[in-house]
Amino acid sequence: MVRFLLVTLACLGACATTSPGPAAGSAAAWSKPSFSGNLLTAAPAASSQQEGGAPEETSLPIGVGLTTGPSTFLVGGTLDFPIDTKLTFGPSIQYGMDDNVDLVTVCGQLKYFLPPSGDAEPGSFSVLPYVTGGVGLASIDKEGSSRDSGLMINGGAGLRFLTGERYRIGSEARLNLMPDKVSGERTFLSFELLQVVISF
Repeated sequence: MVRFLLVTLACLGACATTSPGPAAGSAAAWSKPSFSGNLLTAAPAASSQQEGGAPEETSLPIGVGLTTGPSTFLVGGTLDFPIDTKLTFGPSIQYGMDDNVDLVTVCGQLKYFLPPSGDAEPGSFSVLPYVTGGVGLASIDKEGSSRDSGLMINGGAGLRFLTGERYRIGSEARLNLMPDKVSGERTFLSFELLQVVISF
């Protein structure tokens, strides 16, 4: 029984040995037993963009699109400063123009990014979704009436298509609510149908 236990322990020790031993027949080969092994190595931590989704650098999305109620051609821009692996915050401006309507919004915009879908390696294609919300001011100037402005709260969602390491394209939609009517309008929708996102 004792011999059996000794043989079993020797076999287990041999199985646990991962480092190459000295050459057979050498003096060191039988100098002492070698019981060594490696612990499982943890997988490398994913980058903050892979874990939380938010860009690691400051980014500037510039977009064109439209608004409805009132209807205008829209140009917008936001400066996104990363504050967490999932969050960015920064100033946002949207300007809508039409023959008889001018619309301007200025607000602080918060974005919560979800993990990207697809391959998140730099230079590869993947989709980065996010939700957004902000508070600021809206100003509407309609033909035949004086310019009016007031508090605005918005919420929406967007997508970014990671087509490059620095330059990306995206799209975003917001519902803008004005608690006190501005030029007779209480809500309007803004769509930045095509955004070019520059990171720096």
